[in-house]
Amino acid sequence: MTEREAEIIGLIHREVKPALGCTEPIAVALAVAKAVEILAEKASGCEPKCPLWRRTEPFKVDVAVSGNILKNGMGVGIPGTGMVGLSIAAALGAVCGESSFGLEVLHGVCPEAVAAAKALVEKKKVSVRMADTDKTLFVKATVSIEGKEDSATATVEDAHDKIVETSFDGEALSSAGGGQKTEDERPTLDYHLTVKEILSFAETVAYDDIAFILDDRKYNWALCEEGLSGDYGLQVGKTIRRNQKSVFGDDFMSYAMGVTAAASDARMAGCTLAAMSNSGSGNQGITVSMPVIAYSRRYKIGDEKLARALILSNLIAIHIKGYLGKLSALCGCVVASTGS
Repeated sequence: MTEREAEIIGLIHREVKPALGCTEPIAVALAVAKAVEILAEKASGCEPKCPLWRRTEPFKVDVAVSGNILKNGMGVGIPGTGMVGLSIAAALGAVCGESSFGLEVLHGVCPEAVAAAKALVEKKKVSVRMADTDKTLFVKATVSIEGKEDSATATVEDAHDKIVETSFDGEALSSAGGGQKTEDERPTLDYHLTVKEILSFAETVAYDDIAFILDDRKYNWALCEEGLSGDYGLQVGKTIRRNQKSVFGDDFMSYAMGVTAAASDARMAGCTLAAMSNSGSGNQGITVSMPVIAYSRRYKIGDEKLARALILSNLIAIHIKGYLGKLSALCGCVVASTGS
């Protein structure tokens, strides 16, 4: 592997990763979970070693978010809850979130945690409001415990899983400001990719070095199967597939639309399976991969050729998003379908 190939593969690993649930509510859950973990470590009277501590503690949660976070999180299902929106996502982050899991922060969701989170929302212990910020992607969570003075904050900024600042009782604990940027903070445009180089890389890099990208198929096809077997959301994918021959025609394009929509149906309606995301978006990860995977299944394409196609598709989307940013007025599916 050359140094340049390693650099590009590092970028793919950074931008293509599993995400459980729509990533705007997940960013909220992540910030809240981090704030609760700070309380557990530093506040008096907390019992973090008790497995039921977070489910029974009377948390008060205040979340300030940018407009795009608020808009994108209003109507999407939160995994395992049967509910939509940022308030239940924040409450779940408090009672069961683990920040070390990043975009899979809610991997530990269970019926007991859901019940505790719903109780926080019903008791109006969770507040979500607009932040005074120019940032497109911004979440600041402040968590306290009723009857106690201690509070902790965590701020997510610029990327859905990028915690840039934490504090306890007003005193800063960590900050991403200043110093040399790490690879995780390096802007995509600093990689100076071109479409020509992306195509050359996808065609020539050693297969063993990119075989990991087949996890796109593992995660997103599982979501598709769940969407086709269950009754999720508007059931767009299921409807297309059910009427494949009689209405839509059994061509490849209709097949690709059906399986791609089915994966998104399941994810956006609160399915507890993770999607393989792209540039912080699960729907973008689905759209960038599922039509390509559908083609490989319909025409019996081997794993190596599929992996190279997925690398091409993912990198094109990452490249375009470098110009647009993680959240923009342009739907990410336009970007992702360009890659596909």
